[in-house]
This record gives sequence, structure tokens and C-alpha cells, in this order.
Amino acid sequence: MLNDVGAPNYYYVPISALSSFYVIVDFYPLRMYPLTCRQGVSNGIVNMFHSNGSTVFLLNALADNVLSNSFLVNNTPADTYVVSVQMSNWDTNAIPDYTLRIYGPASSTIT
Repeated sequence: MLNDVGAPNYYYVPISALSSFYVIVDFYPLRMYPLTCRQGVSNGIVNMFHSNGSTVFLLNALADNVLSNSFLVNNTPADTYVVSVQMSNWDTNAIPDYTLRIYGPASSTIT
């Protein structure tokens, strides 16, 4: 989502059976910027909830200066989960965009 500072974006992830999976947030790679281009770090938080609103995980920090922002969710029952991504700031020269990925044993469509 572009230019979304302060506003959470919600993504719905249906999981069809008890499973473990990773929730991953990817940013535009820092290696793609010239060395003197970036002035700081873009960061935010990611949360995950069951469809009934109960928390799976809460307030995991995101930063675009790390190799991977991935979170393992273990032994999770079938449900449609809500993943919330909220950026608190983008670096002045950052490309304000990210990709949400889910890796697990079965296919799932993020909406």
C-alpha cells in the first residue's frame, strides 16, 4: 500500500486446516538504493487476529533495514485471519511500498 503512514491496512487470509505458516512483510530492498540515498529506516508494526477478533500476535515491529520481517504462526486452526500492517514512518527517500506473503503447507489467497 502506498503512502499509508499511520493508517492500518487489513488483509484477509483464509487457512483451510490446522497448520503452521509464516507471515512475511517485504520492503523494497535497501541494496537497490544508492549508498548515500537513504537517511534512515522505515518502520511499523504487524498484527494478526482470528476472524472473531481474538489476537494471534500483536505489535511485532517491522523495519526495512533487516533481511526479513517474518513471523512464524504455529499450530493455527482453520479460520480466516486478519493481518494488519501499519507503517509509522517511511524514510524520506524510501519507496513507500511493501509486499505481504504467507508461506504455509496449503495455498491461500490474500484479499
